[in-house]
Parts: sequence; structure tokens; C-alpha cells
Amino acid sequence: MSFRYSEREIEFFDSMLITGRRVARMGDAPIEPDKTDYEAIEFLIGLESAASDITRDDYDVAYDIADNEVPYNDYKAAMAYAQLGLYNYEDMVGDSTYAGDQMKTIRYTLYSFGYNYVTAYMEESM
Repeated sequence: MSFRYSEREIEFFDSMLITGRRVARMGDAPIEPDKTDYEAIEFLIGLESAASDITRDDYDVAYDIADNEVPYNDYKAAMAYAQLGLYNYEDMVGDSTYAGDQMKTIRYTLYSFGYNYVTAYMEESM
């Protein structure tokens, strides 16, 4: 079951799948999104769109973009996290910063992934 997307949104995600996969590779996601991984594709396209607007090599901008692109909706965040294979057992139960609080762990992991992508994008394009 996925979040309810309109047919038009699904067509857009289908057209952006290649871009989403490229963003996933640049951010070092263990799994590239599949055609039906709409939440992951939406997250990746948002990162790519925000990063493409960067005009200077400024890592503070990278922090802001990564923070702003993490989905606010818990379901979308959790699905993007799972669809990209970003889960790690140690993060959930180990000694990490947010161990025991799954949503904080998921949001922090998505933020870290987003920051990695934006910095990789800046190094490649600046």
C-alpha cells in the first residue's frame, strides 16, 4: 500500500525514475528505487531539484537543503527510508544518537543521505 498519488503524479514519477536512480547512486543508497517506489522517488527528485538551484559552493546551503527535503509525513519518510534500503539494525537498537526512537532515526538517516547527495552534487558541479 502506498500513499495516494494521482495518475498525473504517478506519470511524473515514472518519467523521473532515471533521475531518481542517479540521485540514489550519488547519495550512496544501498538500493535504487523501483518504478513503484513513489515515496523514494518523490524524496530524491526533491533533493535533485533543490540541489540544482545551488549557485555557490556553500556547505551551509547543503545542510539547509537536506533538512528541508526530509518528508514531514511520517509514512512518506518511513517508506522512502525503507525503499532506499537505508535501514540499519544498529541504528534502531544500538548506541546511536536516536536509538529507540524510530522516527527520529529515520529522519536523521534521510537527512544524512540528503546531505551526502548535496555535497556530492556540489563537488561534481562546482
